This record gives sequence, structure tokens and C-alpha cells, in this order.
Amino acid sequence: MIKSLASHQRRIISMMDDLPILGIFAEAGTGKTMISLAWICEHLMAGDIEDALVVCPASLIPSWHQAISDMVDFGYTQLEIDAVRDACTITSYQKIWQANGIYRGYKQYKIRDAINKEWDVVFVDESHRLGDPKSVQTKQMLKLALLCKRR
Repeated sequence: MIKSLASHQRRIISMMDDLPILGIFAEAGTGKTMISLAWICEHLMAGDIEDALVVCPASLIPSWHQAISDMVDFGYTQLEIDAVRDACTITSYQKIWQANGIYRGYKQYKIRDAINKEWDVVFVDESHRLGDPKSVQTKQMLKLALLCKRR
């Protein structure tokens, strides 16, 4: 049996099309990951985007890979699933930045070269982890956000 997106999921996808910056705040298990993957697939197939960056806690990386495989349950073709898999770079918060020397006694950081580019879209999973504006993690994510068209 083919699953379909729920009405709240389709409504959120519609909002994502209208807004270049959008936060999805919903309880665990409400399908936020599949919403993101459906949006990515739709826009990849339309030629609107070529790549997507997903930043999440390291413990969730396998879940994102599994969710891409689970797209088959929602009627996506293997071609569409492979396109999403190829377009998505899924990484952890800690893998987006690296130490870049010391300046005036303070450690300096930069976005890793492999991540430091203009992404078509960035998804930040578990974004509540970005709270302290002085933390390295938050500062680097804000720099990264400036490099993307949609987030």
C-alpha cells in the first residue's frame, strides 16, 4: 500500500514554496523529514535546485538516509529517490566547522571547505540546538545560512 502525505504535510510544503526562510515546529513523529524530502524531490525534478544540505545531530544522520530509502513507500520512483540521495549532503553540526588557528588568544573557526559553498537549500534539523549566539556552532550555522538561497 502506497502512503501519502497528510494534509498538514502538504500545507507545509506549500508554505515552503512561498517563503525562502521557514521554520517547521512540530512534535516528533509528525513527518518533518518526509516533508523536507518531498520538497527536495519536487524541486530537483523541476530543475529549481541542484543540491541540498541537511545539518543535524550526528545521531540522526542514519535516520535521514533511511527516510530517503523509505520514499519508495510514498510512491517515489527509484530515479527520484536516487536523485534525492545524490543531491543531499547530510552532515552533523560538528562537521560543518573546523578550527582555523588562534587570534589574540582565542581559537578561530571556519566553515569546512567541503561545506563552504552556496547551497540551493539548507535544512537544519533539531535547530533548537542553535540557541547561544556566542557558541561556535551557532555562529558557523549563521554564516552557512548566508550562503544559501533557501533555508
